Amino acid sequence: MKEIPMYLVSAFSERPFAGNPAAVCLLDAWPADDILLKMAQQHNQSETAFVVREGESFSLRWFTTRNEVNLCGHATLASAHVIFHHLDFPHAAIHFATASGRLTVSREGDWLTLDFPACATQESTPPAALLAGLGIERYVSARRGRAWLIELASREEVAAVRPTIAAMTPGEHKVTITAPGDGEYDFVSRFFLPGRSGLGGSGHRFGAYHADPVLERQAREKQDAGPADIATRRRYSL
Repeated sequence: MKEIPMYLVSAFSERPFAGNPAAVCLLDAWPADDILLKMAQQHNQSETAFVVREGESFSLRWFTTRNEVNLCGHATLASAHVIFHHLDFPHAAIHFATASGRLTVSREGDWLTLDFPACATQESTPPAALLAGLGIERYVSARRGRAWLIELASREEVAAVRPTIAAMTPGEHKVTITAPGDGEYDFVSRFFLPGRSGLGGSGHRFGAYHADPVLERQAREKQDAGPADIATRRRYSL
């Protein structure tokens, strides 16, 4: 029986049992998709990342316990951590070939930076069932792209949300709620989809929404899984 290395990494956290965990499996070659799904189900994490090395770059796929997904930020970060720290990868950047195109994770000291594709959004009115499932009666604005971004008026309103995921509209599950920060942080946020309410890397590309559109800066975010630094540059689309 072949042994496959598996790592459990808590992304966006400096301590165990915090952040957003992802399983990472290092493979020599791709098995059948049903095998990948069964492995993900056995790991029982929100996402399992499967990595195959191809010279100096890597192929990367993500599976939930239900199906394959085309993008997952925290599992990409977890994969990069494993490659840098357990494979002793010597370069400053890792390039992943994925279903969403080439993704890059770069290293500078102890920091890892995700470089993800921009996602266009447009102002939209959330379905009533979606708002009811979130328990939201009032909101400041709402935008829709790959997922919903709903802005509330305050940090307290974000913290008070108690979603009923099963009641949300089918196909409308992936939602980030956000509000301006209160001095210590530039903004606060929470992220929801079936089976998960942790810190999502791909879902938090909206950091640019709160950023100065001209100057590069760091947006420090307070999220229920823990704080994260999001570097915002002019490679976003809102």
